[in-house]
Amino acid sequence: MKITSRVKNIVFNGRNEWVVITNENQPASAIFLIHVLPLSIFFSVTGFIGFGLIGQIKPFIGHIGSVSLGLRYAVVFLITLTGGVILPAILTNYVTHKFSHRKNFDGIFRLIAYSYTPVMAAGIFCLLPSLVILIVPAYIQSIFLVYSGLKPVLNIPDNKINNFFSFL
Repeated sequence: MKITSRVKNIVFNGRNEWVVITNENQPASAIFLIHVLPLSIFFSVTGFIGFGLIGQIKPFIGHIGSVSLGLRYAVVFLITLTGGVILPAILTNYVTHKFSHRKNFDGIFRLIAYSYTPVMAAGIFCLLPSLVILIVPAYIQSIFLVYSGLKPVLNIPDNKINNFFSFL
């Protein structure tokens, strides 16, 4: 599936897309290379353009923005977005036995990577740094996507979903 249609389906129809994602059964490495890395690079490039080339004007300060600032933002965005998917997947996989669930790194990675999609797609708001605040609703949607994906992706029992979600 093309990345643009996957992003659109996750953002606008997340509950139904979990069924499709579960049936695909891709390994974590493929999801990282096909989905996470391109969206992280997209977010980083828009951050570089917005903070490095366009910048913003602050009252009493003037124009804030330079190529070096844009590069720093791009590197930070790339590291935090990829690390923000990989590290929680590793930690969650490590403690899944506490919730009487078998270890399934590919499933956990799938859940976290695709749940983070709205945030990565909201990187378009980095083009204008004054619109970066609009990424906050994408984080809220990501939290909802994690909760709605626990049952279809990881087959967590109904009585354990809230506890597992609280850990995440």
